[in-house]
Amino acid sequence: MSPARSRSISLLGLVLGGSLTLAAWSQVWFIFAVALPGSSADSLSVSGQQVAPALSALALSVYAVVAALSLAQRFARVALALVAALLGCAIVVTTVFALANPAAASGATFVKLTGNTSLASVTSLITSTDVSGFGVMALVGGVVVVCSGSFALATLRRWPSGSSRKFDTATVVTPSSDDSSAYRNVDSWDLLSRGTDPTIE
Repeated sequence: MSPARSRSISLLGLVLGGSLTLAAWSQVWFIFAVALPGSSADSLSVSGQQVAPALSALALSVYAVVAALSLAQRFARVALALVAALLGCAIVVTTVFALANPAAASGATFVKLTGNTSLASVTSLITSTDVSGFGVMALVGGVVVVCSGSFALATLRRWPSGSSRKFDTATVVTPSSDDSSAYRNVDSWDLLSRGTDPTIE
């Protein structure tokens, strides 16, 4: 695989993983059937914004790393690729916690709704839980970020340089012998402007 292709795969993978995470974060993850005393409400929808609010900051941080990786030099790329992989791990851990315990992840939402701060009391109000696919989508996004960051770490030493070398070398142009007549013509005009006839030796 060519170095340029490795770089493109790494950066596109990070963008894809961050986009999946950010898109999933804004959607409904859980729909709870609840029995609230004195209320006619029988269901509660909870989004990724409520159960995993940190995902948006993590996804945006992945975008920032992509921008920095595309411009950074070789030594800085190692640290940035490592940061990308760690951000992916954080996305995975945050998502797994929410998916493994929806009631605990949604506790703040139930507290606002019921005013009850006891997790056991909140859990007792839930009669059933429906899980949408958006939590899994965020998990996939985190895994993609981890894999892309790890791939970048493995291949970045072969990536092409981030800076253009087009203007690194300055070329000094010196007149050749063929151009000497042009320079003599210029000298002749200078002599004429000073009132001297250049044809007179």
